[in-house]
Amino acid sequence: MRQGIKIKVIREPDDDGTFKFEINLANEETSTSLQFWGYGDNFKEFGDRLTDFPKTIKDNVTYELGEDKNNGQPKWAYYMLLNVFCFDSAGQSVIKVIVDNHADIPGYQRSEFYIN
Repeated sequence: MRQGIKIKVIREPDDDGTFKFEINLANEETSTSLQFWGYGDNFKEFGDRLTDFPKTIKDNVTYELGEDKNNGQPKWAYYMLLNVFCFDSAGQSVIKVIVDNHADIPGYQRSEFYIN
């Protein structure tokens, strides 16, 4: 399995200007994907912050979509976290991935892994 992140538009903007995206995330052992709605500049701030990463060894850049479960009950239709941080003093970095579709059983899926 190839590691990486792929984001594609699967539906052009509707009347309120939101696109339907699909993101595919994988490391060498596992993968996950999520379809979600957002604006064309959805990843702009995240991307801009990554261009200067890392400023220090304690720097991290986070993209978060939706909310994780709160008291066992989701408030959003889905949740995604991408957290980029250094894991050693040489500045090597990883991306922590969490994707939760907040679906009912048996369609429920939650993935948590790292991409380096």
